[in-house]
Amino acid sequence: MMVSIHAAVGVSTSLLFYEQVDVGPNKIKPYILPLLLNVALHGIMDVMPHSHPIPPNFDIIIALLIPTLLIPFVKRKYWMLILICYLGSILPDVIDLGFFRVLGFGAFRIFPWHFVRVYNFLDAIYTSRLVNALFDALVIFACVFLVVWKSLKSKESPI
Repeated sequence: MMVSIHAAVGVSTSLLFYEQVDVGPNKIKPYILPLLLNVALHGIMDVMPHSHPIPPNFDIIIALLIPTLLIPFVKRKYWMLILICYLGSILPDVIDLGFFRVLGFGAFRIFPWHFVRVYNFLDAIYTSRLVNALFDALVIFACVFLVVWKSLKSKESPI
């Protein structure tokens, strides 16, 4: 899955947790579940059929712009939550596909959905471009639905 879609999912899942955020010193507990959930969602999205229609360098720029453009519109007390969710959503790619490549361990992976055997198996199953595009669109639709649903349902908006 493209890093920009992972990033969009990460910032949209922050809406699930903003009511539990308690601003104060040593308040790390409310951020553990959002981080872990977004790492798990990253894995689920990577094993779903997907495509890479955007060149990788442009994709990374978009992924970096998502939280940068969003943060100014969000109340200050929710900034950390958005950044934690964003970090959890891109962390597997940053570690496996970025950090280890820079260190010269290009084939080494920590996250199982990045293992070559898993990737080759899934690539053999998902060959239809239409199916891949439909799953990409489904993920984007789910993010938009979550944002709209949560904003209509909540009494206090994080914005």
